[in-house]
Amino acid sequence: MAISGFEKGEFMDVNKTFLETLGYSYNEIIGKTSGQLGIFADFDDRTFALERLKENFSVRELEVQVRKKSGQLIVGLFSADSIFIGEKKMFINGYD
Repeated sequence: MAISGFEKGEFMDVNKTFLETLGYSYNEIIGKTSGQLGIFADFDDRTFALERLKENFSVRELEVQVRKKSGQLIVGLFSADSIFIGEKKMFINGYD
């Protein structure tokens, strides 16, 4: 699971499973975007998900290839929703 800023998409917080699955440390992820880290193997998947979220839709079980820090590709199901923390709009997402 990850919580990302809505405007820029930077990671605000991630859980231990996210870090273990992708092989990053917490400090390597926080403040960066999935685009900067190259997490989505197909950039069109990232674009599609962001467009859906900006239109106030959820993303459910979108099959994507995810690139680990090592460069290894794994297949996962990506889901995301818009949330508010205080007055700040963010999104919460995860890979299964």
